[in-house]
Order: sequence, then structure tokens, then C-alpha cells
Amino acid sequence: MGIDRRTAVAAARAWTWEAVSGRDSVVDPFDPEAPDASRWTDHLAEVVRGLRAHGVSITGARLAVASSLARHAGFGAAMALRVAAAKALCLLAGQRVSDVELVSAVCGPPTAQRAAGQWRDASAIALARRGALMWLDPIGELAGLHSSNIQLTVVETGARLSPLSPQSSVLSPDFQALSLLNQSGLPLARLGDLEPAALPGALAWLPPPLHTEVTRVVAESDRIRRLVRDGIVAARLGNLWGEDSERTASGDEIECLLSSARSHGALGVREVGRPGWGVAMLLPPEGTRAGAARIEAMVAEDFRGAFGRIPTLWRTSPAAGVQSESLRAGAGGSDQDASAR
Repeated sequence: MGIDRRTAVAAARAWTWEAVSGRDSVVDPFDPEAPDASRWTDHLAEVVRGLRAHGVSITGARLAVASSLARHAGFGAAMALRVAAAKALCLLAGQRVSDVELVSAVCGPPTAQRAAGQWRDASAIALARRGALMWLDPIGELAGLHSSNIQLTVVETGARLSPLSPQSSVLSPDFQALSLLNQSGLPLARLGDLEPAALPGALAWLPPPLHTEVTRVVAESDRIRRLVRDGIVAARLGNLWGEDSERTASGDEIECLLSSARSHGALGVREVGRPGWGVAMLLPPEGTRAGAARIEAMVAEDFRGAFGRIPTLWRTSPAAGVQSESLRAGAGGSDQDASAR
């Protein structure tokens, strides 16, 4: 689901390319045609190249960026920057690009980027809808959109995480398996479309290294289908989290948060973000005996008792994805300014 934290990008036409971030207020020039320089503006340069490949041409722009997303936490801060920048530049160019096309533009060739999870992150950010949960298949295509009014509490451990090392462009196991099954004469649009009953026959066409991953994807997709069929209510979603084997707890701090949330009545709890960063708790309504505020307080106190500091907690519900607006002259900009978030 989309979360209600935003990255905003404002854009204005210029003869060159430059960007400024609210994190340090330093104006950084960049060249979309130059090799990557291991700077944050590399994301913007790649967006410009991707848009040009999709027919959106801009000779230059000034970009201003502000974000409430934690960097290096695994919550898609870099991809949110890319998607918002692409939306703002399309608006600035006066060219309409669908959200699906936007995903393709910011991710580059799908077979090279799916292994890093970028395609899936971009799809979640671009296609999110307020009050809706998304069912994204492992290679990032939207398989379903379902109304839900759930609320989550995100609990951050406070761990300082370093940036991820560059990801390999090797095809992900999911994409490899899907390609091999299609070649074998088993047409599937998504790996998650494979029914559990058909799994043994499908595995016969795949090399053993892919068996574990395909089995996991089919089991997880089947659980999601059952959830959608029976109705997405908090208790069932919490049960699905309990069955989910995709993520394993990493470190004593995460184990503390998981066990504390469960013992105090959370409907579901799951590690989120990068390993060691935090968890998301699916909590009962405030008016119940084990209300959300009480559980939050107890979890925070358990963590403080174990590690000597209070974790950061914040609530979120399904929020909208990328949005755009035009800035009118007289509000500090010109008629040719644009912004997206």
C-alpha cells in the first residue's frame, strides 16, 4: 500500500540541469549524459534518460526536492524521488504519460531492474490509491486493487543503516522461472497465477535452484487469493502476515518488537524496510480492550526496557500514489513551473 509520507519535487524550465534538496539546501548541477558520479542526482539523471527514451524531451530544468521518507531504510525513498521527478518533468514538458508508463520510464529495461526490486517499488509508488491495498506480483505488475480502511503503526528501531551496495542486474529468480515456464508451453502472465495443484508439473520444467522460490511465490499468492475471496478484514490480514515466510527477523531489536507486539494483542506484526530497521503492526481499533494506543505504549516500553531508548512510532493508512499539480504565476513561480509528490 502507499503510505502517507511524501517526497515532493518542484520543477522549472532552465537551460541547464540543477537540483537542490531540502536535506542540505546545496544546489547540485548534473549532466544526464555523464556517467554516474555516486551522487543523489544520479537518480534524476537516470529519470531524464528514461523519459527521453519514452519520447519526453526536456533540454534543462531546475528541480527542488523535499522528503519525509527515511533514507536507506528500505521504504523506497530513492524510487519515490524518481517517480515524483518523472511526474514533475512530464508536467513541465506538457506531455501526458500514464502511471504505468511512468514506472517503465524510471526503472529502465525491466529484465535488468527486476532483480533489484526497483520495478515493484516503482509500481507501488506510482499506482497506489487512497483507501486501497495493492496486490503486486513478484515482478512488479498490478494483479489487484482492493478497498481497505486498515491502519498500521510503523515502529522504527532507530538503527542507522548505510546505503545498499549496487545491485546486480542478473534476472531475478521469479522472472527466470516465468520465462522458462512460458517457453515450456505453460502460458502465464504472472508467476502468481500458477495454482498450487499445478505446481509439481511446473517444477518439472525448472532447474532445482528455482524450486524453492517458485514454491514460495505460489504459496504466498494462494494465501492472498484466499484473503481476497474471504474479504480483506484486519484479522484475516493479520493471519496472512503470520503465515508469511518471505521475511525473517533480523537481530534482537526486531525480535523484541515482534514478540512484544504479539504478546500485547496486535492482530498482525511483520518486519518491514531493510533488515533491522523496524516492523509494522496491524492493531485493533482504539475502542477495544486491547486498543491501538495501549499496544503502542506497551511495545515502546518493552523496547525501552530492553535497549534503553524509545523507538519512533507513526501511523499510516493506505494513501494515494504519485500526484501532480501546476504552480500558477503569482505564487512564487511562473506558468511553466510544475510539481509532483
